Amino acid sequence: MVATYDIDVDAHEDFFDAYVAALQEAFIDLVVENEELIATIDELYNESIDQVYGVSTSS
Repeated sequence: MVATYDIDVDAHEDFFDAYVAALQEAFIDLVVENEELIATIDELYNESIDQVYGVSTSS
């Protein structure tokens, strides 16, 4: 997965603040609001728990 985000230095006090803002935007876009990724992580977690502990996490 590759994504590019602009670091808007003019909208922040310094480069570090602009960089953190761009990272926050990327995290929200690519992780928090990415339903497909969340579903994949949930599925892998459940499979791992079942394989390691022999416990089914499905209801």
